[in-house]
This record gives sequence, structure tokens and C-alpha cells, in this order.
Amino acid sequence: MRKLLNQVVNWAIEQKREEHLEKAMQDIGINFHIFEVRGDDGKASTTWTSLDGNELNVVLEKTQPESCTK
Repeated sequence: MRKLLNQVVNWAIEQKREEHLEKAMQDIGINFHIFEVRGDDGKASTTWTSLDGNELNVVLEKTQPESCTK
């Protein structure tokens, strides 16, 4: 699940849709943020809130099509 989440986050960043992903996560009750950090070398990198196992389960449960939950 973490690998899938990483792929989704990277896609959102590439598509400049970070705010949409953050809002979608907040809509299902997950505190999630994407942000830029600068290392000691001054280079910027993008990172995001780490989700624990329970939060990953919530994301999975809340984003499944109805046909997958029957």
C-alpha cells in the first residue's frame, strides 16, 4: 500500500495537483500534507506526511469502488 501511495503522491506532484490530493485526504479524515524542505546543501526536495497502518487502511477502505466492498 505504501508503494501505491508513493506513486499517487508523485503523480499529484508531477501534475501540480498537490492541493487536490491533500483535500481529498482531509475529506476522508486523514491529516496529510505535501511540502518542500531544504537540505543542509540548500537543495529543495518534496516530502509528505507519513501515514501509519491504520491511516493507510482508512485510505484503502474509503477509496475503493463499491463493487470491491461487496
